[in-house]
Amino acid sequence: MASTYTTNLGIEKIGNGEQSGTWGTTTNVNFDIIDQSVNGVQVITLAGTGSTGSPNDLPINSGSTSAGHNKYIEYSDGGDLGGTAYVRLTPETAEKIVHIRNSLSGNRSIIAFQGTYNAARDFEIPNGADVVLKFDGGGNSAATVTDVFADLTVTKITATTVDINGGAIDGTTIGANSAAAGTFSTVNIDGGSIDGTTIGGATPAAGNFTTVDIDGGSIDGATIGANSAAAGNFTTVDIDGGSIDGAVIGANSAAAGTFTTTTFSSLKGTGATTVTNILDEDNMASDSATALVTQQSVKAYVDAQSAGGNVSNTGTPVNNQVAVWTNATTVEGVAALTFDGTTLSSTEVNGRATPSSNTTGTLTANDANDIVLATGNITLPASVFTARDIVIISTAISSRTITRGSGLAMFLNGTDTASVTLAANSTMGVLYRTATECHIFGNVS
Repeated sequence: MASTYTTNLGIEKIGNGEQSGTWGTTTNVNFDIIDQSVNGVQVITLAGTGSTGSPNDLPINSGSTSAGHNKYIEYSDGGDLGGTAYVRLTPETAEKIVHIRNSLSGNRSIIAFQGTYNAARDFEIPNGADVVLKFDGGGNSAATVTDVFADLTVTKITATTVDINGGAIDGTTIGANSAAAGTFSTVNIDGGSIDGTTIGGATPAAGNFTTVDIDGGSIDGATIGANSAAAGNFTTVDIDGGSIDGAVIGANSAAAGTFTTTTFSSLKGTGATTVTNILDEDNMASDSATALVTQQSVKAYVDAQSAGGNVSNTGTPVNNQVAVWTNATTVEGVAALTFDGTTLSSTEVNGRATPSSNTTGTLTANDANDIVLATGNITLPASVFTARDIVIISTAISSRTITRGSGLAMFLNGTDTASVTLAANSTMGVLYRTATECHIFGNVS
């Protein structure tokens, strides 16, 4: 009866009556296979990447030792292979548990599979990683490679460095080469102490901490260093206990207290405007849409705008009388001049009940506080009249154009206007606020 071989290790089982006088040789080979399978270590140097159809085979030979028998296999190369390496365990029916280390250069991965390649049944070994893989020997079209420790449960792990290359904590993705950046609902520390306050397994620590030392990373984008506190602007800082400037802060609500200094980069309510600064600026020159102003600056600005025009006295005007400044602080009604919102009427100006002159062209100083009958178009001059001068202009059967002269600001209903039209048989008034600014009213357009 001829010899047969075990499925997984290829150990030769000598047939009855076979190999007379050579049993010792065959048995010794079998012991070598067992020895290699239990504790064999081998470094395999790959010459090329291989491919899914023509991979680098890892054979388990029947009746002789081979690379695939080893318990620990390390893959290396003589230089960067230029791509991902493909390794296949043979035969496809052999069951195997093996420790593999990827020591390829160039940050190259290794794809391990068994039987015919199928991406759903292979396993990728990252560069620099150690893995323990199970080849299930499922046959040419079904063999699958899996991580033995995919769902590892341990009682305790003590490690100097923990490198987490993927996944998520509280829904925040963590990357391969940098610390996770995110907001975590729960960070569970199951033991030890902070500043002498013991922290338990099931509940967070309760206590006041003199110092919390965080040696790296960032909070809200502000980098924190190893030996000093972070310096930066933080969108949200959640402090569940302790005090700030002597004001106790609670677990579920914002602190209530008086703070010596609060520095902010922006302040925002429920609306769209964000405040970024508080200015002490008496002239409001920056005209900022995002800055608040001090009380003193508001007062100084208002005082400056109303300087020289503070009303401390009023006369006794009657309904519809036009009011004028009679001195620096007093406003008085003009009995002979009324305006009812539509019509400007005059019974007397400077003692005259009729227009004093027929005028066309640019007015002169003689027209101050007088009635002018416009026989043609009129130009109002700058730097001819003084503050509080009034000119009444009337028309006969024709409308007239009233134009401002060079250097004069002429306002109608609060709008600086270059010219207006005084309708026929109408009257208008011109009040000079300063020598270079006047305001017009009456039946004009």
